[in-house]
This record gives sequence, structure tokens and C-alpha cells, in this order.
Amino acid sequence: MTTNRQKSKLIRDAVDNAGTSLDEHCKAREVIVGNLIQTKIPIVKICDKHIRVDENDPAPYELSKEAKEIFKGIADAIESSKQADLSDTADDLALWHDISLLP
Repeated sequence: MTTNRQKSKLIRDAVDNAGTSLDEHCKAREVIVGNLIQTKIPIVKICDKHIRVDENDPAPYELSKEAKEIFKGIADAIESSKQADLSDTADDLALWHDISLLP
């Protein structure tokens, strides 16, 4: 079982290594979603907004500063979380209803 500290590091590394290509962004999303799929964090919606993956438009782009800050904030909160499902993190970050993070 992966600890919250390990999940946090994996997410940080995935965002740091996201690069500009479609493949790099797909890999980043895979790591992020894979580590948070069984949690209370609506990570797929956050990824859809901030790590665009569109095979019909594979033009390279860098993650925005906002996206990097959002994922850093999530990773920081995960690292200090005491809950396996990260419900405390979702509550602390108001991810249940934070419209600005969701599409």
C-alpha cells in the first residue's frame, strides 16, 4: 500500500516531468489518477481542466503556472493527510464544491 507521503511525491514528480508532449501529459495523468482513484478527491475533473489530453490536438504546450500550483497544493495537503481516502484533504481544500477547480 502506498502511503500518502509516497503518493504526494509521485504526484509532484509527475507534474514536474509533464513536459510539453501529449505522451508526457498522458503519463502524468496516469500517475496522478492512479494514485488518487480510490480517494475523495475529484482528481479526474481536476486533471481534465489542468492537464489537457486531446489526441485530436497533440500540439505541445506547457502546464500553466496555475496548474502547477494547484497540483503542488494538492500534493502538500496529501502529504499531511491522516486519512487513506484523503477525505480530510478534500474537505480542507474544499474540493467537493470548488467550482474554480472543476470544468
